[in-house]
Amino acid sequence: WSGYIGTQYRIRVRPTLGTVTTGQYALNIYCGANVASPTPTPTAFSTPLPTLSAGISDTCALPKGLGCSSTLYASIDNATATDPDSLVDGFADQWFYINGPGASVTATTCNSFTNFDTTVEVYSGACGSLSKLASNDNAACASSALAS
Repeated sequence: WSGYIGTQYRIRVRPTLGTVTTGQYALNIYCGANVASPTPTPTAFSTPLPTLSAGISDTCALPKGLGCSSTLYASIDNATATDPDSLVDGFADQWFYINGPGASVTATTCNSFTNFDTTVEVYSGACGSLSKLASNDNAACASSALAS
């Protein structure tokens, strides 16, 4: 999506199937020239697992901030279905935000660390009246057929 300067975008990561309540994922953010950069692919067998990020929120109103060219390792294990009224779908989810960098932005869970079927959604606007800008479930991803 186009990340306009002065606009805050909310990124929602959720299981594609509402029955999933545990699992880990890596959320990669690429901006501008970095959009086509290769996705990092940590391997549990040859390297230690990455440390999971702290301070991740499962509410739209308190998203964790991210920046361009970042990778965040997370777990959906303690997430709840706390969507704004306009998104009530019963899925456990986690919320992030990025301030528009004035370039194209890609948010993806395409990473071998991701071990459940994810959907990544991008919104603009205030919680309760969000406008969906982009959504991806099962992007063409060489490292995981479950990633988005």
